[in-house]
Amino acid sequence: MNPSRLLCSFSLMYLLVVPGSGLAYELSGEEWEAGQAGFYVNITAQNQPADDTAPQLWNNAFIEAMAKWNTNTVFKIDLTAQTFADPCAADLPPKNGVSFSVNVCGLAWNEGVIAITLTETIIDGSKNYITKGGIIFNDGFLWNVYDGPWAEAPFLNIGEFRRVAVHELGHIVGLGHPVGDPDVIMRANQDVGDTIVDLQADDIAGVVAIYDTDADSIGRFEDNCPVVANTDQLDTDIDSLGDACDPDDDGDTVADGSDNCPLVVNTNQANTDGDGLGDACDPDDDGDTVADGSDNCPLVVNADQANLDGDGLGDVCDPDDDGDTVADGSDNCPLVVNTGQANTDGDAMGDACDPDDDNDGVLDGADAFPLDANESADTDSDGVGNNGDNCPLVANSDQADGDSDGVGDVCDAGADTDGDGDEDATDNCPLVPNSDQANLDGDALGDACDPDDDNDSVPDSSDAFPLDASESMDTDGDGIGDNSDNCKLVDNSDQLDSDGNGIGNACEEDDGFTILLPVIKKALE
Repeated sequence: MNPSRLLCSFSLMYLLVVPGSGLAYELSGEEWEAGQAGFYVNITAQNQPADDTAPQLWNNAFIEAMAKWNTNTVFKIDLTAQTFADPCAADLPPKNGVSFSVNVCGLAWNEGVIAITLTETIIDGSKNYITKGGIIFNDGFLWNVYDGPWAEAPFLNIGEFRRVAVHELGHIVGLGHPVGDPDVIMRANQDVGDTIVDLQADDIAGVVAIYDTDADSIGRFEDNCPVVANTDQLDTDIDSLGDACDPDDDGDTVADGSDNCPLVVNTNQANTDGDGLGDACDPDDDGDTVADGSDNCPLVVNADQANLDGDGLGDVCDPDDDGDTVADGSDNCPLVVNTGQANTDGDAMGDACDPDDDNDGVLDGADAFPLDANESADTDSDGVGNNGDNCPLVANSDQADGDSDGVGDVCDAGADTDGDGDEDATDNCPLVPNSDQANLDGDALGDACDPDDDNDSVPDSSDAFPLDASESMDTDGDGIGDNSDNCKLVDNSDQLDSDGNGIGNACEEDDGFTILLPVIKKALE
């Protein structure tokens, strides 16, 4: 069996026991201020077997080793560039490099040492911050990349490059060799048959101790609460201090312990319903059991959600409940639309909502004249109020009062409506003066108001002889009625008839024959 191979680091060693874990990890006392490091990787080997024809083998293996730390811990080791940086060079700015070498920066390898980590640090207070790291692999030792037991067949006496790279990167991170050499990747020795190739719980716990103080899987350099576990990194006020450790989560200058909305900005701490939950975060600000999103007056109690004008704003907080463009404070009917603000009686209530518009003591519903304070009843329904009606019990919308005695004709006993000296009861024309009471045809109507005075069935307005029952027409307009005219169609007011045959001379020739031409001519006219 080959002697064990020693993995070496210049890091300081500190022991820290994880309570109850049964594992221990050693801290070097050094750490990266930013919790990350980048490496220049372009590895070549001079003394490896000639049949190793894959120069990229070392680069890939080293990059895989970096990924194991990136995947399992909060520390990040990144590939800066696929170029060479000498771990021993005093370059500025410092470059983290990795290489094979037959010596250690000009010094001989100690016996049994197969790899070494070099670090440069600065002291800042109580911290040793790593500013540069380098890893050198002993080029005098045979290497390859393989899985399985260390240095056994088919890799007798050949070191496994990748797991050693993982170990040395652990020193770069800030870990030392665990006391008692437990089964972890950071153990000080590699013996033939060893099978540990990946980070173990103890290795990961060491990184947590350095870079993840609160063990919430977020490195303390990225952690907005590095000493309080808060995996969600919630930072309500975006002040770079997580809510888990921020005394004022919402950044409103009111400490969380006194803030009635610790996660919502509300410096004024308004709390309408006094329920201990500020309006800014209270789902029901006024406490009327109607959620603010559905409440038409979210800051005024109105469980009934009354909204007279349907404008989305409840009556209790609507400045114009009826939506008539007149503000409630100035509206004489705040709950009834009345843009005109009509107010007949000049009281505090507009007509639209006043039960007694004219203020006459009679409610509008029973008032026949709701806008007239002088009238309220119309017993005879003639449109004239009782107080002004000259016949309040008998309909007489015209209020006729022929004798001007203040009593309407329709109810005036012994009245003489037309004032002709004849009382209506005996007057054959009570509405037309006719003191002579003339009545040609002897019917009930005097001539003054009779539409057919001679009662010949021809209205006076069409009767050429309205007072002669025997005549009603005068076709030729000669003043002689047709019934008596010996020439009906020819004007002959003298009615001359020389031959006494009943046909006037005006329409007859001397030989006794009727002259037709004048008749025809008259007819045509």
